[in-house]
Amino acid sequence: MNSAIRLHTKEHIATIEHYKQALSLLSWDAKTSAPLNSQKQHATIQGTLSKELYLLQTDPAFAKELQHLQEHNLNQLQQKQVQHYWNIYQKLSAVPLEDYHQFSVLKAATHALWSQAREQNEFKLVEDNLQQMIHMHKRFAEYRNPHLAPYEQLLEEYEPDVSSETIDSLFQQIKDAILPLLTKIKRSSITHDTSFISKPFSIENQQKLGKHLLTAIGYNFKSGQIGSRSTRSVQAFTRKTHGLQ
Repeated sequence: MNSAIRLHTKEHIATIEHYKQALSLLSWDAKTSAPLNSQKQHATIQGTLSKELYLLQTDPAFAKELQHLQEHNLNQLQQKQVQHYWNIYQKLSAVPLEDYHQFSVLKAATHALWSQAREQNEFKLVEDNLQQMIHMHKRFAEYRNPHLAPYEQLLEEYEPDVSSETIDSLFQQIKDAILPLLTKIKRSSITHDTSFISKPFSIENQQKLGKHLLTAIGYNFKSGQIGSRSTRSVQAFTRKTHGLQ
């Protein structure tokens, strides 16, 4: 394998992951500790970084390097990594840069509105933004593959190699098992105290529970931390490292 190409690819991938990590941290900050009045600025910054990330991930020279690497005898992990970035290149390069930038800003701004809507229990605050996001997702799907339903494309993004037909079959199996159980429960004379479901659960107690659960699964607090904002959910953030191994 050409060692110069491999080194340049690793450095390029490292830069991509650095941008992704910065975006992840900005998003986490917006959801936890950032002042509400800073949300618009956060959305603008995330849009700028997303634009630069787009350019890195759709760089023609980078795509050629990935194609070149696919022709070599890579180990299984390397094959997966190269295929991962190649898939991203194909998906993003089909979408115009300005559309992607607009969507990135909209996505960040929508989350800020959603937080306010949830706190005020007022869906209309975020309704227009959600409609715009749905419209843009459909537009992106049209760019990528006009012959494949938008839902199938989104499903492929979050559940690779899984179709809606597979999902429908799985849920049908669950439905067949759960409905008889629900019927049995409804006919039962046994009752349970479910009042705890509607009781308030303070952020302080959420923090304690979150820390307890994270500790139980072996979460490394030297590599990440827990953050929250008053009425918002407790969230954990982990700093990651990536690269072509």
